[in-house]
Amino acid sequence: MHSCNKSENCIAVTNSDCVTTLEFAPVCGCDGITYGNSSTARCAQVDFIEGACEQDLEKLVGDWKFLGFESADKFNGAFNSKKHPYDMNIKMSLSNDTISFGGRSSVNMYGGSFTLIKDAIGIGQIKVNPAIWSTKISGSLEANQYESKYYDALASMSSYLIKGDLLFMAFNTAKESDRLVYKKIR
Repeated sequence: MHSCNKSENCIAVTNSDCVTTLEFAPVCGCDGITYGNSSTARCAQVDFIEGACEQDLEKLVGDWKFLGFESADKFNGAFNSKKHPYDMNIKMSLSNDTISFGGRSSVNMYGGSFTLIKDAIGIGQIKVNPAIWSTKISGSLEANQYESKYYDALASMSSYLIKGDLLFMAFNTAKESDRLVYKKIR
């Protein structure tokens, strides 16, 4: 069994050449995702512990302040302040297994929803529902570029992990894999 060092950046890697077994013996990856078995977690190159991850959608409900992109903004484990000049936030509410979200990005207001995937391989993973909407206000080039990157990340969210008052939302876009970092406001 591997250990789970959650203080390090823990992002799963896609490896289509990796071979896994079909046994169902869930393990919890340090990225907050439950993998069907240890070979699947090893192929994703994440540390893990035995047993499924505990996922509680209720903990997502509330207001969160966006601090930044974990790797791209070089947090290095210090999550005490935001790493961008914008007042960005997200508010989440729960209905059944669907989380609706909305908030303010660097320029516009936005919203959307995601659902929890409940299957043998991806317990605890999330799927963003088809469209994220936003208002269409123009801002500076820098603010619009940051907003576009943020929206791409939201549309590509794959899992979440809550540690204390911090929320990490993992994503994989065509350009990068990273985690959005939020701090609970209320």
